[in-house]
Amino acid sequence: MFIEEFWAKEYNKNIIAWEIN
Repeated sequence: MFIEEFWAKEYNKNIIAWEIN
């Protein structure tokens, strides 16, 4: 599913950004 892949990428980006900060 495109939506699931999109949200998985967004979620990972947010987690990584959160961990860096």
